[in-house]
Amino acid sequence: MQDFINKVIKGNKEKHRKTRFHDEKGNLITLDRFLSNGPKAAFTKAQSIMSTSILEVPQIPYTAAKTIQKYLHKNSIVLEFGSGRSTIWLAKQCATIYSVDDNEYWFNRVQEKLKLLSLNNVVYEFRPRILDYVNFPSDYNLSFDLIFIDGTWRQKCLENSINQLNPGGIIYIDDTDKHIADIKQTEKLVRNIIHKKGGELIEFTDFSPEQLFVKQGILAKIP
Repeated sequence: MQDFINKVIKGNKEKHRKTRFHDEKGNLITLDRFLSNGPKAAFTKAQSIMSTSILEVPQIPYTAAKTIQKYLHKNSIVLEFGSGRSTIWLAKQCATIYSVDDNEYWFNRVQEKLKLLSLNNVVYEFRPRILDYVNFPSDYNLSFDLIFIDGTWRQKCLENSINQLNPGGIIYIDDTDKHIADIKQTEKLVRNIIHKKGGELIEFTDFSPEQLFVKQGILAKIP
């Protein structure tokens, strides 16, 4: 019985995680988030097991998604590095989303889903090479209300896009509790931007759809 409890609470392969209720930095989910979002995560996990289609909710902390929604409106322009469920969800929250991916299999799956849902406000490109990928926003003479980073080469992506963020815009970076050098450097860069320009950094330690453990994402508000 004790082994079963340990397995349920701690999980199997979570080397940096104290329990399923801590992110990999050691932050513990608050009780209110546990009670409100834990059941949601379990329900969407069951949905994903029973269906092969892509769910239309992003795999980011529930509280992060709720906050992002507050900042987006029908005229918002969004830049996304790393596509997926978030692409579909963001397309329904904004005027246009510019999204890039370097994974051909995932790119094709998302593209099929976008066509199925008739979401025509997505400028979506497959760019497997690093320079093409990180320079994606510079090919468009635009400014963005949200820069959403959840793919590869994150630090370079932020460096190459930060000057295209609108005043009052937001930056979201997912999985910031991961012990990955590129993610750590990207978070450090965001904190430096906040230090120089002012603004606010919000950390979200919470459950996310389909994932039966807690993770972290951060959102930066830039004045």
